[in-house]
Amino acid sequence: MSKVKVIGKSEFPEEVTKHAVRELFITTAFNPEFGQQNKKIKKWGENLRVYIKNTEHVELIAEFERVSTEINALSSDITIERVVDEQQANFIIFLSSHHEYAKYRPNVKQYLDGNWGFFWTNRNRNSEIVKGNMHVDVIRCEDINCQKHLLREELTQALGMMNDSRKHKNSIFYSQWTCQPSYCELDKEVIKLFLSSEIKAGMNLSEVKQVLEWD
Repeated sequence: MSKVKVIGKSEFPEEVTKHAVRELFITTAFNPEFGQQNKKIKKWGENLRVYIKNTEHVELIAEFERVSTEINALSSDITIERVVDEQQANFIIFLSSHHEYAKYRPNVKQYLDGNWGFFWTNRNRNSEIVKGNMHVDVIRCEDINCQKHLLREELTQALGMMNDSRKHKNSIFYSQWTCQPSYCELDKEVIKLFLSSEIKAGMNLSEVKQVLEWD
């Protein structure tokens, strides 16, 4: 497949344009869907150590392993690993009802009635994410493919790409309801860029543009 040059020495597949990558990156990285509208990069400062509650959902756990493997392959900065001891974890996944998740995270209860998937992160003063959690509602959402989509979407956004996009219907970041089962090529390039060592927690948009040599 032919390639086109986009930034520096990076090359993207022909169907992924420079404009689309920039637009989706800026949309997802600088405008969190919920919480404080902090116009800086929010990003993990260490690897994610993930503990999964409700381990009876074996198909979703297998999907987590698949998604984390894909993310790790795209990342040059952090990795995701599963731990079996909750005390070792800095990220917890709930595969449960929203009522069970609300008991653990009561401050987000107001958001859960209208959301079958949700994540929450805590950051330090340097905009580094230090811990977090997420929820897939396996009671209200009965379709396993939609559950898998929610797991992929919330885990991906919990990395720091916290906003949805109204464009790109085949994207994991698409704002309307979908059960898209995988990353599209545009998603992969945005995730790869966000999880590169060039992108640092606390960067504002001007600093990102300077580092990436965006006009």
